[in-house]
Parts: sequence; C-alpha cells; structure tokens
Amino acid sequence: LAYTTKRIGFYPYDPNKPVSVAWDLGMNDDTVLIFFQELGQEIRIIDEYSNSNYGLNHYTQILLEKPYHYHRHLLPHDAAVRDLSTGIAREQFLWDLGLRNTQVVTKASIQDGIEKVRLLFHRFRFNADTTQHLVDSLQMYTKRMDQQTGMWLPTPKHDEHSHRADAMRVLALGLTSFVDDVTDEFGQSAIHIESFEY
Repeated sequence: LAYTTKRIGFYPYDPNKPVSVAWDLGMNDDTVLIFFQELGQEIRIIDEYSNSNYGLNHYTQILLEKPYHYHRHLLPHDAAVRDLSTGIAREQFLWDLGLRNTQVVTKASIQDGIEKVRLLFHRFRFNADTTQHLVDSLQMYTKRMDQQTGMWLPTPKHDEHSHRADAMRVLALGLTSFVDDVTDEFGQSAIHIESFEY
C-alpha cells in the first residue's frame, strides 16, 4: 500500500523545519535512530541509523554529524529505568551527553504500539534514498509461528527487523496523543495485524 500510494519516494530533509528522533535503545543488540519531520499532516521519515555494540556517546556523535536542527528525542519507556550496574538511567546519560530535549514515551504493549503505528500510517512518507533498510524491515516484521502447530503466536518475531519496527512504535507512541483518525485516506487500515506489512 505504501508503494502504490506513493508514500515511498523523494521526501528529503526540509532545512526550514526541525527534526525529531525516535530511538530504540538496544542493550546487547541494535540501537536504532529514526529521523523525522512533522510537515503539516505529513510525517516525513527522512533518515535512519542503526548499529550495535556501541555506547550512547557513539549515537550522540552520529547526531552531531548530521546537518539537522533537533526538536526532540522520543525514547522508549525503559530509558527512564536506572541501570543496575551504574544506577543511572539512559535518559539521564543522554542528558549528561547534551541531549536535553528528551521525551520518554508511555509504556504500552507491543500490540498497542502496533495499533498506534496503524493510526499514523497514512501520514508517513519515507525518503527512499535514506530509509530503504527501514522500509525493508517494516515489510519483513511479522509474528512468530509455533513450529509444532503452524499457528501464529500473538507476539512478533525478534530478529534483525524488529529493532527498526520497535523504533517506529516509539515514534507512534510519542505522537498519537494528537491523532484522532484511525484509517488511511482510503478508509482502510494501512497495516496488517500480523506485521508492519504494507
């Protein structure tokens, strides 16, 4: 649906508007940053970055290397939880690194997060040149299957695609308090229940 309705294409960075970042904070796996701009009703996904086995100072350096003027950073709910080894929450750590405009999103179930992405999906526009890995991961994000019964399980499969999908859920949870439209412009849901397939 995103391809046929031309939501993936030339949607570049608008230097006249600030950029927000949705984070998925990995511990021993990928950390993902999704860079987006709110341009009227359009939520333009302009860039993304993913890596693993680096500390938060690495990701703040990546932010500084980008040409963007930042508005806010949307963090997952566990960013406010103190680390047992250091006693410091990751939000505080980012604050100490200079990221002061942070917002920790409300804790929600995975399914609730998927519903929030559904709510916003008709407003998303993906810049094809810089977000192809994100687009691919959203297409491949799916539920787990019980290998014995062949039945779909209620929780998504945790794999190389799920981290970017998690960052999209953080993005949606951070924005949906301002949204009251649950369908796309065709009057239908944009994402299947099983996944972020579109």
